[in-house]
Amino acid sequence: MFIVMAMSNTVVAQNNPKEKTADAIYGKAQEYASNGNYAKSLEEYLKAARIYEAKKDHKNLAKVYNSIGLTYYELKNETSGKAFYNKALAELKVEPDRRLLSYVYNNLGMLSGNQGRDDSAIYYYSESLQLKRKIRDSIGISRTLTNLGVIELKRRRFESALGYYFQSLEIKEQLHDTLGMATIYSNIADAYGWMNKLDSTEFYLQKGMQFARLKKDISSIRLFYVNFSALYNARGDFKKAFAYADSTIKIQEKLFTDKMTREFVKQQIIYDTEKKEEQLKAERAKTKFLKEKEKRERTEKIILIILLVMATIVAILLYYIIGLRSKQIKQSSQLLENEKQLNLVVAQKAEQQQQILEKEIELKTKELLGSSTMMLQKQEIILELKDQLTALKNTDNSIPDDWFTKLSQTYASSLSIEQEWERFKTHFEHIHTSFFDRLVSLSHDLSETDLRHCAYMKIGMTTKEISALLNIEPASVQKSRVRLKKKLALSREEDLIEFIKNIV
Repeated sequence: MFIVMAMSNTVVAQNNPKEKTADAIYGKAQEYASNGNYAKSLEEYLKAARIYEAKKDHKNLAKVYNSIGLTYYELKNETSGKAFYNKALAELKVEPDRRLLSYVYNNLGMLSGNQGRDDSAIYYYSESLQLKRKIRDSIGISRTLTNLGVIELKRRRFESALGYYFQSLEIKEQLHDTLGMATIYSNIADAYGWMNKLDSTEFYLQKGMQFARLKKDISSIRLFYVNFSALYNARGDFKKAFAYADSTIKIQEKLFTDKMTREFVKQQIIYDTEKKEEQLKAERAKTKFLKEKEKRERTEKIILIILLVMATIVAILLYYIIGLRSKQIKQSSQLLENEKQLNLVVAQKAEQQQQILEKEIELKTKELLGSSTMMLQKQEIILELKDQLTALKNTDNSIPDDWFTKLSQTYASSLSIEQEWERFKTHFEHIHTSFFDRLVSLSHDLSETDLRHCAYMKIGMTTKEISALLNIEPASVQKSRVRLKKKLALSREEDLIEFIKNIV
């Protein structure tokens, strides 16, 4: 059954080198299976499956999965067999093939029947039979009908079993399948035997025996001898029963001898095949070793030549690089010396410019200080004139009041401290551009008076001069400085005037 089913799953390969390789591996697997070497068979089937899977060839992959399922069935590993049958079904959903699907269903029916799951067996056989009828597979139809008859006989549904057997027999007759007809007659006789219709049993056994002898099939003849022995034993004709039993034993001995001979031949074939494979592997390994050795030697020679060439090139490059490097060093030394001279000139020029800038700032600061001093003196003169004018008015009543008022307005406008401060501030910011911004960034609490005080300290004015400009007492100047130190977050040790002068 296994060999026929596996061969029936063969699908014509496409003209593809990789697929031909997979087909060759599949054929090798079938050869191993036919010789009973199931372990090697599974190994080759799985190789072919990996190739078909990579190509996404679902139909051929289903074919391989079905064959793997059959192999596990032969090994009595029904769990693994069912798993691969189901995988075959999954592939056939992607790429349908009715013939292959009918064989998978038939195989699932056989497996379910062996597990005692008769309902499942009948379902799978019915699905297989329906597909086989659609594709007009007469041999397959006959086989599945026979399998359905076996299940029905097992369930003691004798009439139903006979119905399936006679349908199968009709197809066997149409196909002139003599040996198949002998098997069906045996099944029919078995069914009548269970029904205790011994005459019918004898009739169909005799008919089946004729075809078995005609084909000279020892296994079928032995089966009929067993059935005849059982028949005559049931009738009480123990002499005939014993005679058939004795013939059965003789055939059994011959079959056993033949089986052992076949098994020996099979094992010899397996041994020879494996031995040849080992020899081929050894020869391939030797050939591979020699080729690799030759390739390695050739590579080593090439590498040696390349190394020599590279060494020569490196030597030439080193000579050139050393000469070029020496020239570059001389040029670099000269450039470095020139750069030093240039840097020295630039530094001297920068120093001169810095000195000029410092002198300019110093000069402008002196000018600013002078201007402030003059402003201070101007204020003192105006104040003195004011005092004298007031005294004159008190002693001489002849001076008109409007004239006195005009003079008071004139010296009041001359004493406008805010105007003088704005003019001072403009000149100061021209010299010290970021001074006030820097102060404000250090403390946002500084008032306009604080800024004036700091500016006066920046240009080096004395406490007395600052007090006069701010129109406060010298002691108040000192108190103002204490407050400034707190606002600028200076410690007691830090000198305020020095701090102010260092602000850039």
